[in-house]
Amino acid sequence: MKVYPLDSSASAVVLFDYGVSYLSSTAISTGLTVERHVRIKILKKEGLDQADISILLYHEGTSAETVGNLKAVTYNMENGKIVETSLSKDGIFQREVQ
Repeated sequence: MKVYPLDSSASAVVLFDYGVSYLSSTAISTGLTVERHVRIKILKKEGLDQADISILLYHEGTSAETVGNLKAVTYNMENGKIVETSLSKDGIFQREVQ
């Protein structure tokens, strides 16, 4: 797909966005796990920022949410073949928001 038929001016389109959340509990604590799977088709260079994803985490005192098992992959067509590139650790940024 090179153009989104419903909006030919679109620079990107979300193809798939699915998530599931569930609670897990031990004698010591209770945790919430969120799993999300998103596929975004970038149609033009202007749409590259649509692949920048933010995950807001709660933090207060010694209590803080964490991210684990993060996987992000880019697929590109090169010389007629699909090339898969995984997100490297230097592509992950953490910053504090007030």
